[in-house]
Formats: sequence, C-alpha cells, structure tokens
Amino acid sequence: MIEERYHHGDLRQALLTLAKQQLTSQGIESLSLRAISREAGVSHAAAYRHFPNKEALVAALACAGFEQLQTFVAGEVAEYTADPTEQFFQCGIAYVKFALNNATLFRLMFGVSGVDRLQYPATHAAAQASFGVLVGTIERGQAAGLIGSGEPRQLAFTAWAAVHGLATLALQDQITPQGTIDPERLVRNTAKLLWHGLKYGQI
Repeated sequence: MIEERYHHGDLRQALLTLAKQQLTSQGIESLSLRAISREAGVSHAAAYRHFPNKEALVAALACAGFEQLQTFVAGEVAEYTADPTEQFFQCGIAYVKFALNNATLFRLMFGVSGVDRLQYPATHAAAQASFGVLVGTIERGQAAGLIGSGEPRQLAFTAWAAVHGLATLALQDQITPQGTIDPERLVRNTAKLLWHGLKYGQI
C-alpha cells in the first residue's frame, strides 16, 4: 500500500475525486468504497476512516455537488447585477444547465440515493446555501419594487418547484423529443410567467 503519499486531508479529497469519476462512468449503484480504495492505492480501512459507509460517501458527494451548483448559479447570476429580473431568469437557466451537464450527480443530490440530507449537517447546509442564491434574486426583486410582499423563501420555493420540475423532465427526455424544444427558452418562458406572478407577492 502507498498510503504514505497522502498528507492529512488529501486522502479524503482523492477518494471523493475517484468516487465522482466512478459515479459518472458507472452510476450510483456501482459506487464502492472498496473499489475506490483499490484505485487510490490504499487499504479500505484507511478509506473507512473518512467514510464509515457508502451512505457517508454519497452524502459527501451530494455536499460537493451542492457547492458546485451554488458556485455555478451564483456566477451566472453575478453577470447581471444591475437587472434583478434577468438575475432571476439566469438563476433558473443556470440551474437547468447544471442538471443537464451533471445528470448523475444531480440525481444523487436530489434523493435518488435515498440518503437523508438532514442526517448530514454539511450536506444540508450546502443544499440550503445553493437555494439561497435563488432567495437572493427574490429579495433583490422585492427591494427594486419588482416583486410584491411575501416571505422570500416561500416565494423562492414556488419558483424552484417549477424550474426543478423542468430540469427533471429534461433529464427524463420528456422535454426535447428530436431536439424540437430549446430547454433554455422553455426555462426563460417559465421564469417570465413566474416573475409576473411574483409581482403580486404571495402566489
């Protein structure tokens, strides 16, 4: 074994990187700590010190996915700081883009693994932080007088439900038969309808 090559903390990240690769190439059912340990060149006892079971590994992958989602969506939204409406639209478009570009990870993040995020505080916090990007667009819309009164998180949940539904349908090939529908255009149209509804606050 060559565990000595890893500094403190490096092994955990190396295992996560290999797990992401395995997830993408083979799917969640094939995720195996033993296989990942072998590929990393360490004993599975060493791997278990970081991930005591497969569920902990999956939770860590989901945590990393939510952090990646937050970074990507926030980056897209930041391009339109002077326009709260466009920030709201871009938030939804970026969300669907992320889902389509990271299909297996996206499914894992949103429950296909059966892992309860509430049992893993870091994963739950990362999920909430990614949702916070959408909440921020609602708050900026309210501050600009473009959205009516209402608790921002509740309004954001309404918008998220619609866009998450579109992302899920797109991943199931229910939206783009023969490429006849542009997902980005569909998201923008849906966001426009939501934005008009949000003008009245509670919806």
